[in-house]
Amino acid sequence: MSKFLNPYGPRPWFHVSRIRYISSTSSTPIKLRDYQIKAIDAVKSAIQRGVRRPAFVMATGGGKTMVFSHLIPQLPQMDPQRGNKVLVLAHTEELIKQAAETIARINPSLKIEVDMRHMKPTFEGDIIVGSVPTLVRTVRLNKYNPKDFKAIVLDECHHASASSWSKILKYFNADTPQSEVIVIGCTATLERSDGKSLGEVFDEIVFERSLLTMVKNKELVDVKFSSLKVDIDLSSVPTKNSDYETVSLSNLINSTETNLLVALSYRKLREEYGFRSTLMFCVDINHCKTLCGVLQRSGINAQYVTGDTVKHERRTIIEDFKNGKIDVLCNVLVFTEGTDIPNIDSLFLVRPTKSRPLLVQMIGRGLRLHGNKTHCHVVDIAGTRGTGIQSVPTLFSLPSDFKIHGKSYQELQKEGEEYTLAQKELEKQEQLENEKLRLLDEQATYSKMVQLNNLENKLDLEFLTVDGFLALESKDMQDFKEFKQIHSTLASHSLDWIRLEYNIWGHQIDEHFFLLERINLEHENTLFKLWATGFTSLQHRVASNYKCGKFTTKTEVISSYNLDTVLAKASVLRNEIQTTFGRLRDSSPLTAKQSNYLESKLGIKLKQYYDNSPELQGKLKEEISKLTRRKAANLIFAQKYSSKALFVGWELQKMLGSNKRTRKTIKKIVKSETLASKHLPNISNITPLHIFQHTSI
Repeated sequence: MSKFLNPYGPRPWFHVSRIRYISSTSSTPIKLRDYQIKAIDAVKSAIQRGVRRPAFVMATGGGKTMVFSHLIPQLPQMDPQRGNKVLVLAHTEELIKQAAETIARINPSLKIEVDMRHMKPTFEGDIIVGSVPTLVRTVRLNKYNPKDFKAIVLDECHHASASSWSKILKYFNADTPQSEVIVIGCTATLERSDGKSLGEVFDEIVFERSLLTMVKNKELVDVKFSSLKVDIDLSSVPTKNSDYETVSLSNLINSTETNLLVALSYRKLREEYGFRSTLMFCVDINHCKTLCGVLQRSGINAQYVTGDTVKHERRTIIEDFKNGKIDVLCNVLVFTEGTDIPNIDSLFLVRPTKSRPLLVQMIGRGLRLHGNKTHCHVVDIAGTRGTGIQSVPTLFSLPSDFKIHGKSYQELQKEGEEYTLAQKELEKQEQLENEKLRLLDEQATYSKMVQLNNLENKLDLEFLTVDGFLALESKDMQDFKEFKQIHSTLASHSLDWIRLEYNIWGHQIDEHFFLLERINLEHENTLFKLWATGFTSLQHRVASNYKCGKFTTKTEVISSYNLDTVLAKASVLRNEIQTTFGRLRDSSPLTAKQSNYLESKLGIKLKQYYDNSPELQGKLKEEISKLTRRKAANLIFAQKYSSKALFVGWELQKMLGSNKRTRKTIKKIVKSETLASKHLPNISNITPLHIFQHTSI
């Protein structure tokens, strides 16, 4: 059946706007799992200790709604002069409906009201489940008397630092550690994709149940990962709000070749693994409709749901998908939060993302226990696996410019070792020379792959399937050992390589530069690529209304499985150019222009990541003045490449010491070490690796 023919006509459905009270007469007790009881006890214990804003983290499928539904009637009335009501906040209709129905089922003696759009509460109920988009309107919010409420529960609380949520919390005087009401947050990933700290909203994570822990304990199904190589260059896609800009991303992904590739991949893997219910994540509505159409024309029983799908049709499609009447359901981030479809046995990530929290949410959709389902098969079409699937909450995270790719405690240890090794390499880099040069006409030594004329007949589908998390960890251990050798080779090379991203290093030559990229081909050896590119001029960017991108066209210079071969090519090209341009000496002091630029840019980061003060500003200015001209040029290059470049964050901490997030992590280490050994550890001996080893997962 074709979605374009609108096969789903009007059908009666649940009109929440006509309901004032939600109640339940069910008396059947619901047995909680052991970890759910521990989560409830942890929140109650934290409140008794004086924590007014605790949060708990529980992977998708762990039963967060069930936990706070049982917790609500057990919350104390901290101030006898206040009322005894509880406000539950959520930001989507699915979450609001789910919360209201679950609370009513667990607490049949309580009256639950809903405040959402045309549905207005009488304020006579015990619990109000409110919509954030509704309550953020001042005329609606002013109907609430903050003194009537003893607690506020924030569902999917990783959104809580957004301005809309903050406005509501401020109205209830619940936006500080001295909150007048108890504020309880729950989420599957206490981390925002934009890196914004949630420490301003919550005081302590009191309980955490990670995705990997739940998989190991058979509380969620395991995962099979399959990756498919696609000739898509995401480097040209601009970034907006710390993720790929949607329109540009859709223009790249929503192509005939890629959509056909997805359809062919689905048919091949369904035949091999027996997929029954497949959820596909798309970039935008146009991509979703087009991909669904390609699947349908390929003989696949597919439908789509977007935010524009009318409610009765959306409800019917979802029910048909749950009942096995639809094989493939395409969506545009409709099912990242709050929708329970446990029969999903396979996921296609056709929407690449830089957001690790978003990736966690997408993968979590398929991990719920259901019947005889033993695992969920995650098919990575656009290379999203590298963003990681393990949540490390922002409240106790590493610096936001450090990308975590791990999926286990062991891999976090490896990341810590790599972090320490990288810092040592940066020390060695201080002894290298910087050259201010530019690249001339260097022709690419490797031409791009010729477009396949008949994709369906000639396409060679190449998959790598990993059975479960533990197998993936074993594979990545080998990957980490290779990293150590790479770092050693780069540190001893004659050129000055600056660490920009997890798998990318740069060497500047005037407004142009080399990019060295490490690409893990998974079932082959690691491939190294050397690119020549540069910064787009300001005049060009202004003329294009900033649509042209930050960088000029990347030219591939060489690609090889041998890193020494690639570095040798870089040295040859560099030596050919250096006869035209002089070298910057290590001892040359930085220029006034360099100093002013760094004071301005690093001053912004100081305000973001440190407790800003005149003393600290003075220290930053003093440390910048000590830089050599070469070192300053490196720092400016990294900052121009990205304000989140690894080199920038590390250098700032070398100048000013640990930032706020690192200090919070150290406090956590001190606390955990004190409880374990009954004596206070020497804080001066705490290393970045120590921080990684004590970061909870």
